[in-house]
Amino acid sequence: MANDILLTSEAYIRSQTPLDDNITGKLLLPAIKLAQDIELTEALGEKLVDSIKVKVDEDTIGDTANTLYSVLLEDYIQPFLCYQALGNLVFLGGTKTANIGTVETTDTNIVNTVKAQRDLVKEGYLHFARHYLKKMQAWVKAHRNDFPELEECHNCDGTTASHLDSAANSPIWLGGFRGRRIEGVPEL
Repeated sequence: MANDILLTSEAYIRSQTPLDDNITGKLLLPAIKLAQDIELTEALGEKLVDSIKVKVDEDTIGDTANTLYSVLLEDYIQPFLCYQALGNLVFLGGTKTANIGTVETTDTNIVNTVKAQRDLVKEGYLHFARHYLKKMQAWVKAHRNDFPELEECHNCDGTTASHLDSAANSPIWLGGFRGRRIEGVPEL
């Protein structure tokens, strides 16, 4: 069924990144699934993601009528999932929780994890994922009239789904301790 469909593959991720061949599908597949089920669904909405999964499952994604879905999948979703999955993989595969605490497994032994190094690698991958996320959402917004699934969502304002702005930077400044003082607002 469509719930088991992944919109990218181990082979695609390996072809686009310097991922070591030692990383097994046992680690990589859950990272892809998390990226798709959480981040991609939050970015595009459940209806659109499910629609694409059904088209892939039924092998109709390549049909002429589904050209824009195919472009979305190949040019935007797969690059996003690639780097989001690698960011997830750093967490899922780079450390293990054992009786001795959180450890990192190397080829020769187990050592304590240096959190700063792991976070640096993870943040690098997630930086690329955010880049592709913004590009993907901008493209979908430009073609929103071609995706009826966006109008089926429950958080629509009539023109676009609110989840399509999740990667956008907000120009709203809410103030706070690091902000400038606002006239008429008492200091804490």
